[in-house]
Amino acid sequence: MNSLKASILVAFLSAVVLSPRPAMAMLFSQFDHMSNEDRQNYLNLLVDAAQQVLIQQRHTADADRIHRLFTDIRRGDQMPIGVAELELNLDSARVHDANRAIQSPNAPRMQIETALAMTLQKNGIRITPEFMQGVTAAALKFTPKFPPQNN
Repeated sequence: MNSLKASILVAFLSAVVLSPRPAMAMLFSQFDHMSNEDRQNYLNLLVDAAQQVLIQQRHTADADRIHRLFTDIRRGDQMPIGVAELELNLDSARVHDANRAIQSPNAPRMQIETALAMTLQKNGIRITPEFMQGVTAAALKFTPKFPPQNN
């Protein structure tokens, strides 16, 4: 994806994810201090929540698409394409968030859920504010099980 398309996608998804809602999801500053196990558990929770929200919205084909995206490993690959794309999108969102913090310290911070939204959007799953609210509601129930890392 070229830089302009990536910037437009990040701007769009930031607007969707940062739209007014009752509670905020996880920021990179929180996520990056969790243990590796807790980070993985949190990402798994997000993917499961995304599937459940789509099932509740009667978009079962999209829920199935998410399941395949994060479980099917193509021949020659070492991990599912969804996992690889999510990791790349986490890295891009983290850099974007750090740059935003430098340029506009009071601007809202980017959230982990943005990277998931980018991954799903890229794979043809429609992201709506209602969808993100459902995922965020599930994410707010997450409780880390391990001590934080000192980075």
